Parts: sequence; structure tokens; C-alpha cells
Amino acid sequence: MVVHCVSHRLELSVKDAFKLHESFKKIDDTLLAIWNLFRHSGKLKRLLKMAGEQLGIQVVAWKKSSGTRFQNHKVTYCYILFLHIQ
Repeated sequence: MVVHCVSHRLELSVKDAFKLHESFKKIDDTLLAIWNLFRHSGKLKRLLKMAGEQLGIQVVAWKKSSGTRFQNHKVTYCYILFLHIQ
């Protein structure tokens, strides 16, 4: 019998919730694509930082939003996306 701690069960439930709805799956795929785009390209990171400075906004490091752990990154990114889309 496997018993997970409360934190791990919460992580797994958030991960499962993202799989249930097509719109969340699209968001998850987009977040992963953005992470893949910037993770190996120093040039793109520099260009993004320069664009942020020109626009007067803070650019922060992008975190990987997939995996079993750290689903809070995914929730945070969704919150930021929804905040700026409206």
C-alpha cells in the first residue's frame, strides 16, 4: 500500500486537474513550449531582457512547469496569464 503525504497528493491532484480540461492542456503545452524555447538560448534570453528594459517591465527566469513536483509554477503562470489577458 502506497501512502503519499498531503503535499504530494495535492501536487498530483493539481496535475490531474490540468489534464481534465482541454484549455488547461493547451496552456500547459504553451508553457512547456516557451520553456523549451528559452532554456538553451542565451541570445533569446538577452533579447527578452532588453525588450523588458525598453518596455519598463521586469523579466524573470522562466521555470519549467511540468513534472510531478512544483505544480505551483503552473498555477502561478496561469494566474499571471489570466491577469494580463484581461
